Amino acid sequence: MDYKKWELTYRLTPNQANILKSFPDCEEGYFTNQDGSCRLIKPKIEISEINYASPKKNQFIELYNAGNITINLNGYTIKTNLNASYKITKDIKIKPGQYIAFFQQDTKINFNNQFQNTVSLISFDNNTIVDNQTFDSLSLDKTWAKSDSQWDWTFKGTPNLVNIISHKKECNSGYHWNEKLEKCSVNTIKNLKNNFAGMGGGKNTVKPEKSKCKDGYEMGYTGTCVKKCGLGEYRSKDTNRCRKYSVIALKTKSKKVPNIKKTKQAKQKSKCKDGYEMGYTGTCVKECKTGYERNKDTNHCRKKPEKFTKLDKKILETAFKESKTKPKFNLLKLVDNPFFGALVGASVIYVYSKFGKK
Repeated sequence: MDYKKWELTYRLTPNQANILKSFPDCEEGYFTNQDGSCRLIKPKIEISEINYASPKKNQFIELYNAGNITINLNGYTIKTNLNASYKITKDIKIKPGQYIAFFQQDTKINFNNQFQNTVSLISFDNNTIVDNQTFDSLSLDKTWAKSDSQWDWTFKGTPNLVNIISHKKECNSGYHWNEKLEKCSVNTIKNLKNNFAGMGGGKNTVKPEKSKCKDGYEMGYTGTCVKKCGLGEYRSKDTNRCRKYSVIALKTKSKKVPNIKKTKQAKQKSKCKDGYEMGYTGTCVKECKTGYERNKDTNHCRKKPEKFTKLDKKILETAFKESKTKPKFNLLKLVDNPFFGALVGASVIYVYSKFGKK
């Protein structure tokens, strides 16, 4: 130091060697840059979403700015417990409330989905841990995401967007979400009530409030008035939009059921020993067990058909109106599977012939 030259300094050093400093020190928690500017060492940057159970091209690590100032991520490092790391070497500014995703094709970070993993965000000083998250293995297509300060798995990965927690996928027409199998399954006769619940009510139906909306509108699941769904449509809880039921009419020739005359012997159970009854052929046959009945055509025991409720009847009536054809000469295919569609169509004709005219 040249003791013959006097200069201004921001660093006071009583009883110590003088230090020339042309700018003031930054506050605690900040780093002083060479130009005298201050840089926050540990900003409110959070790891908000980690997709590691999908194909590599879809994997990503997302950061979220939970603070109120814009942060430059240049110099920050994303690191895992498997010694994989990615250092950001260019200016990437993340604004307050903004999400930024870093994909695997850029980071080259690989995860081991069979064991527990940890992702950490290290500050530009290469020492301060800004945030970290530990997670277990997940099945294919699931994402580990943070929403309302809580972490949970979701089927809806949302890179660079607000996170959405959803434990089911959107299924195509003719399919429904199977919670046990965690996949879309083909509709069956047992879940027709759930698929058509929007037509006639039922336990699974959420009835929107209509009194606050004008004619032709109803209260949607978002709390706003929306236009009513048309005939054969229902409102989706996930999208709040109207979706069509799968109802396709197929023309077929009606089959005449042969008339079988009832004989007195068919009911003369007294002539047969215990456990037997008189069949339609006039001979003693073993009694049908509970829940079964004797088929007039084959003389064999068959399972009794399911009892149909008022809701079933309303579903069928709506389906017939939708088809706009005569029920005696048509089958209704209520699902997209061709084999099951024919089966359901036969059931529809049978039920309509029994209940449709009442």
